[in-house]
Amino acid sequence: MSLDVKDSPDVSLGGLITVSSYLLQDATGASNPEQMQINKIEFANDRINIAAQTYSISGRFAFWLQDVQNPYGTASTAEKAFGAFWMDDTIGTFADGSGPYVYF
Repeated sequence: MSLDVKDSPDVSLGGLITVSSYLLQDATGASNPEQMQINKIEFANDRINIAAQTYSISGRFAFWLQDVQNPYGTASTAEKAFGAFWMDDTIGTFADGSGPYVYF
């Protein structure tokens, strides 16, 4: 993407932007803006060239818990909402039917 240099105060590495483009449309042709994170900025004369990437990661995210926390089966609803629990990849769901947490 390229911007006029006058827009430089609004552009920073790691900053979040919302991009609308004819390239970002749904099946009906309606605009489908996406939030992206700026990961490259180059200044060239009176233009700013930026590269940005979407991070469309969906899932159940949580914080690492201490080893002394309750196992998933006996954890409270609040503990399940706040903390992340490991699961055997071959199982796919916990005993209560909920899916795995996302780790990256």
